[in-house]
Amino acid sequence: MPDVVCIGEVIVDMIATDRDAGLDGTRGFDKFPGGATANVAVGVCRMGGSSRFLGVVADDPFGRFLIDALLKEGVDVSRMRRRTGERTVIGFIALRSDQTKGVIFYRDPQSEMFLTPDELTPDAFCDSLFFHFGIICLSTEAKLAATRKALQIARVNNLLISFDVNYRPHAWQSSALALDRLMEALPSVDILKMAEEEIPLLFGGETEEEAVQKILAMGVKAIIISRGADGATLVTPGLCMSSSGFPVKAAETTGAGDAFIAAVLVSLTQKRREGKVIHDITKSEWEEILRYANAAGALTCTRPGAMTAIPSLSEVADFLLKI
Repeated sequence: MPDVVCIGEVIVDMIATDRDAGLDGTRGFDKFPGGATANVAVGVCRMGGSSRFLGVVADDPFGRFLIDALLKEGVDVSRMRRRTGERTVIGFIALRSDQTKGVIFYRDPQSEMFLTPDELTPDAFCDSLFFHFGIICLSTEAKLAATRKALQIARVNNLLISFDVNYRPHAWQSSALALDRLMEALPSVDILKMAEEEIPLLFGGETEEEAVQKILAMGVKAIIISRGADGATLVTPGLCMSSSGFPVKAAETTGAGDAFIAAVLVSLTQKRREGKVIHDITKSEWEEILRYANAAGALTCTRPGAMTAIPSLSEVADFLLKI
């Protein structure tokens, strides 16, 4: 069985070929497979683990492209579904030199492109170690219902729950709704990853420390705050530490956070196989985990695409040897 089970969206990223031209000025687009939790599933496989992706594509050329991309990476797609009469989600992305982006998503407004609760069965989770999802899995009532069931099954099967906030305002009616859904999910979460810029977006006037303490009080065992080129901060009930990032010449940052959390999950998989739970992991072990994850994120920034940019186990190891 796979180490990590991921649920979410898998989409086509169409990235503008002309930097700083915008979506209106670019002369063309390059096609890449993407989707945050699908990227994590691929990252886990590339860095030495195994994963299963629970998701939906349309039965169209783009859907077939996405399933083929996951299969080539070794991701278990046996529980994915193909929907007829619907369209695969496509995101058009224009990059700027300052790493900001112009983004427009084209999706079938009648389609969720997400599994239904009835399509989620316990055998998709048994004998795995982690269940990973993101806040987009809570964005509609239909997705929320399916994700609630997935969390319930994962808990019954003793999987540790990993959650990457990955908040995108355009996907939500309001930040207040996103925060409500986040707060509902947190009591089920063991490992939470947030980007530092997401804290003020979701927690308003609260300081980072206040937000962290609120999250810990809800039962989250480890909070990882990613800070881009500045590295990451880990907070647990008994530990607070930071890990420096790695300066690189960035081609683009899409997928860096997904590679980061994939590297964390691969490292934690080994700890679980050693019989350790989160509170057993020492400071020196966390330092090693975060260093590896920061390297994976940095390397992802050096090439275009998201899923295709995520480094392999050997690439991360070579990068760290040269530091």
